[in-house]
Amino acid sequence: YLDTIRQDYYGNLFPLNPGGIISLGPDPTEWHQSHLRESVAKQPSQSALG
Repeated sequence: YLDTIRQDYYGNLFPLNPGGIISLGPDPTEWHQSHLRESVAKQPSQSALG
């Protein structure tokens, strides 16, 4: 689905993209990996407080 959107978007921008370069974009399989936010400190560090 995203490949179709990307092809249509970049393919229809000929004046701005005359070379027809279509970006690969992000790897959607990585979107389902853990973001590890639970490992981020809940309180700011002393150095961040200044």
